[in-house]
Amino acid sequence: MAADAIDGDTYLTPEQVRELKASLARVRAQNPSLGLHITYSWDTDLDRYYSACPPARACQCEVPYNRLDVHTGGGVAVCVSGKTVGHAGAERIADVWRGAQLRRYRRMYEASRPMPMCFRCCGLSATVTFDR
Repeated sequence: MAADAIDGDTYLTPEQVRELKASLARVRAQNPSLGLHITYSWDTDLDRYYSACPPARACQCEVPYNRLDVHTGGGVAVCVSGKTVGHAGAERIADVWRGAQLRRYRRMYEASRPMPMCFRCCGLSATVTFDR
């Protein structure tokens, strides 16, 4: 398995989100004296980021069904889990797409509840922005 399943509807509890927000506020406040460049999406709505999916939208990730990532070393991975399902230098992408490793990954995804990286993607859908 790529990661543990989430117990319940959210990855972090509301109390844990409050603690995270307080910690990030301390980092941001202390940073000017340290002079570090921190690349972080400070505008991310952490309450929404770590909340359950809205009832109008199912928490179903489409990435394992419509995308493969080819890394510089040739490894072919499925989604942000980084699970390698093939190698571009040794096999055709079409064969990886139809291959046994990706079928097993999809079955694992379908059989389990959302894993942490899946939940975060679902919670962030259409809300991610990055500092320029």
